[in-house]
Amino acid sequence: MSTQEKTAFEIEFIALESERLTNQADLTRITTDLEIFEHIQKPYLTARMLVVDDSNFYQEADIFGSEKIIIRLRSSEDGSRAIEKTFYIDKVESQEKIQDNARVLLIHLVEDIFYISSLININRHYSGKPSAIIKKIARTFLSKQVISAGGSSPDGVSDAVQTSFKDTQNIRCIIPNLHPIDALQWITARASTAKGYPFYMYSTLVDSELILEDLGAILSKEALNFGKDAKFIAQSTKVTSLDVATSRRVIKNYHFGNGSENLLKIIRNGLITADYEYIDTLTENTRKFKYDSKKDLFRKLLDDNILSKDQPNPQVHFGEKINDKTLDQHKSKYVTKIGGSNAFRIQPAIENTEWTNSYSETKTAAQYKLKVIQASMDSIFKKNPVTITVDGIEFLKGDFSKTVGSNIDVQFLATLNESTDVGEILDKKKSGKYTIYSARHMFKKTVQKYDIALNLIKIGNL
Repeated sequence: MSTQEKTAFEIEFIALESERLTNQADLTRITTDLEIFEHIQKPYLTARMLVVDDSNFYQEADIFGSEKIIIRLRSSEDGSRAIEKTFYIDKVESQEKIQDNARVLLIHLVEDIFYISSLININRHYSGKPSAIIKKIARTFLSKQVISAGGSSPDGVSDAVQTSFKDTQNIRCIIPNLHPIDALQWITARASTAKGYPFYMYSTLVDSELILEDLGAILSKEALNFGKDAKFIAQSTKVTSLDVATSRRVIKNYHFGNGSENLLKIIRNGLITADYEYIDTLTENTRKFKYDSKKDLFRKLLDDNILSKDQPNPQVHFGEKINDKTLDQHKSKYVTKIGGSNAFRIQPAIENTEWTNSYSETKTAAQYKLKVIQASMDSIFKKNPVTITVDGIEFLKGDFSKTVGSNIDVQFLATLNESTDVGEILDKKKSGKYTIYSARHMFKKTVQKYDIALNLIKIGNL
């Protein structure tokens, strides 16, 4: 992650288009604040803009909630490229009079593909791997390519791109009257790797394609500022002697989420240890298994170096004893679920075992266990989130996305830091490599200030 001295940004234009207007309405001058939101589980962006209407814009544009907003941004950092995104007005959140001849409008926006998706209904049969179904829906209904992070279209291109689409198990399903975006999220929730790692699908401010990645691949990436590169560091006082690169990464404020360290909730959901039973309604058979996250999940994370030598400690301490038993020795729940009805089996069960699974079913207890691993990994990944606010300039350069789905190294200082030993100065529980889960870009034109609030999550501690 390169850093330079410039800190300004430029909003090149914000324009409103409508079939009711002969020409574009230029909102660049009257827009004072702009926020754009990214989220790792949303294949679309959202935004909010604050408009000072001192020229009768609201009446002349005759806002209905179907108008297109085109935004073009550029970082002032050398070598940056312009970023252009198209939104639609979702709603006017508020209007407030500030003078006799002026009012302030707070307008909420959604990315164009979400608005377009909301006008389309899918009720269609699909078969194949979840990633293939996702790519087909995105291409057919939204004219969008689905790629892995930093890659190209996965249709017959490089091996590096292909390997991240390593979902398992072919399925057959009927999309049950969903909008395309909802269908993409529904199928993504079904997808997992052969080891049970869940998939996330998201859109970024920089890229024009949709990104599909499994959580194992995301966590395995090196931090953007790994090695000797400057860390994002939380300091209670502003240090003026730091160089530009380091001072830019000083965390302005941070907040650990309410309800963090909610291990009890995860236990009660049967995602630490539990007994499971899936019922086959056609044959009246059951597939039973015991789930132990220590063995079934965290051992895989260690083997895959996702829990690495630098950050090896999971956010669950299995040595903790309650009533003389460690956590993995308790069976906190017995879960019974309907596995499926073999809707696509065309021959009797004894004669044919090669049918394709429907959306919710698998053929073996081991494959059903992947669903539990998927839910368990997702819950533990989100167990202890933190939101940091930093200077946003190096996240806007436009060369590649540096927000959701990326990792950064963050350092928090220990409460007691009299020692000069760096190992003791750092808070080892809070510090480490974090994954960016969501991002809030905050542009304030009146003061030429661009901050970014990053929601961060990690799977293990130092």
